[in-house]
Amino acid sequence: MKDESTEGPATDLELGGGTEAANVGFSRVFALAKPDAGKLVVGTIALLIASTSSLLIPKYGGMIIDIVSRDIKTPEQQSEALDAIKNTILYIVLIVVVGYDKT
Repeated sequence: MKDESTEGPATDLELGGGTEAANVGFSRVFALAKPDAGKLVVGTIALLIASTSSLLIPKYGGMIIDIVSRDIKTPEQQSEALDAIKNTILYIVLIVVVGYDKT
């Protein structure tokens, strides 16, 4: 039974699903999303940056462990290792700042 307060023909969702599947192809999804295309592109780029930063932090943490676990014998090697650790920590800070999730 159709509700009298609605305008236009009832959709398959209003009827509880029909025998025929709704037309939900990619072209329809893109057509519905077209007004918000700019927001979707910006959101997708932000998600890619956040995901990449989440993957890079453990990588650089492992690099610090590798640097610290080296066999350091001379003061020159110690200086090089300290510089490498400082640079790696700087990269981690930059990754955290760039990939910071503000939600």
